[in-house]
Amino acid sequence: MKILDIPKTDILKKMREILGNAVHNVTIAVPDINDLQDLYLYEVHSSINVKIMCNIDPNREDDAELLEELESLDNVTIRLYEDRDRFLIDRDGEELLFFQL
Repeated sequence: MKILDIPKTDILKKMREILGNAVHNVTIAVPDINDLQDLYLYEVHSSINVKIMCNIDPNREDDAELLEELESLDNVTIRLYEDRDRFLIDRDGEELLFFQL
């Protein structure tokens, strides 16, 4: 096993590239809801079903506001995932990127 030190910005950049190639379904996992801002989910076509898993702290105003904005998108569903241990994107069952922290 080889451990790589890849910057978070590089991981999110690659996730944006994969997301840009989506046609039908995308599953995303990020450590924190604020990481989603770097994925430009508002640019995803409304016909693409986006499922998201991330940690959300409802006591933080920023998290609550971002959750409300994302839930207003018809094609996005969000699930609370308390472990902050991975970046993942699965595009149409054809492309998978997975980084465990």
